[in-house]
Amino acid sequence: MDLFVLKAIVEELNVLLVSSMVSKVYQINADDLLIQFWGRGTKRLYISVHHDMGRLHLTGHKPCFPPT
Repeated sequence: MDLFVLKAIVEELNVLLVSSMVSKVYQINADDLLIQFWGRGTKRLYISVHHDMGRLHLTGHKPCFPPT
């Protein structure tokens, strides 16, 4: 992910998540987080810091969470 892609992602998320509040944060595994926002509808932001497949995107999918 280069600087131009990251800038485009930040601009898009700024429009979609402005004035939203974080309602829950889930750590799916060692590399992945899911942040749930509330305010202008419920939105989920998936963040992965995996060394080969890092990504950052909004998702409507509710993954299976670990029990603890």
